[in-house]
Amino acid sequence: MPVIVSKKSADIKSKPIEEILSVPEQSTSSVSNKSADITRKPIEEILSVPEQSSSSEDNMAIDLYYTPSSAPCRVVLLVAAALNIQLNPHVVNLRGGEQLQPEFLKLNPQHTVPTIVDDGFSLWESRAISRYLVNTYGVDSSLYPTDPKVRALVDQRLDFDIGTLYPRFAEYFYPQIFAGASADKALHGKLQEGLKFLNTFLEGNKYAAGNELTLADLSLVATVSTIDAAGISLHEYPNVERWFELVKKTAPDYEEANGRGIQVFKAMVKNLLPRSEL
Repeated sequence: MPVIVSKKSADIKSKPIEEILSVPEQSTSSVSNKSADITRKPIEEILSVPEQSSSSEDNMAIDLYYTPSSAPCRVVLLVAAALNIQLNPHVVNLRGGEQLQPEFLKLNPQHTVPTIVDDGFSLWESRAISRYLVNTYGVDSSLYPTDPKVRALVDQRLDFDIGTLYPRFAEYFYPQIFAGASADKALHGKLQEGLKFLNTFLEGNKYAAGNELTLADLSLVATVSTIDAAGISLHEYPNVERWFELVKKTAPDYEEANGRGIQVFKAMVKNLLPRSEL
């Protein structure tokens, strides 16, 4: 499998569930008491992690510091899977403050996940990591086309995802989970507008930036699958629904790279927002 689980990360099964259900691509500074009341379910029930012994291959893998529930972290997993890159994953307990430890701050002074270390080179921000991986290990890959106009379109979609769609989802949904806030109709409207934009982008296109699977699709599908897992309907966006089903079938190792983390996210939603009305 392209995503290698070494002994260093195999102890995830022994961690309480609250240690791995964390806010995506940001360092948590304060979390309400509500989020601390997560039911103590065995992690095996939510995230099945294969037991593998470490080998010499682990030393060749890229270290990935991440949390499974995070959509930005799953972008990196999806890209690594598509490029058949070996990863040595390290689960970061954001609520426990592991991202603020001196060892982690040396790698990433912004104390965010995902963060990678490739032969001593540290990099963070999921879309920057994605571009680095394909530029370094997938020079001839169609994931990031060399044609300037097509690549610019892929970049635009990536920027739309991290600059518009994902933030609008986070601003609407995360306060409900982590602060016990009521659903904000205005913020929900902004999220709907973002989904309408994506629906328009996909009009007449098989994938997000044309007729080939690219980094744009792997980035956007991590966000859209999270929106879907939060119980937010996609029925009003037929192009998004069609594209979503296609990418789930065509993205390499989709279930391994994204599906498992989605199950973790769903468990978080179920435990923290059991009677939500979105």
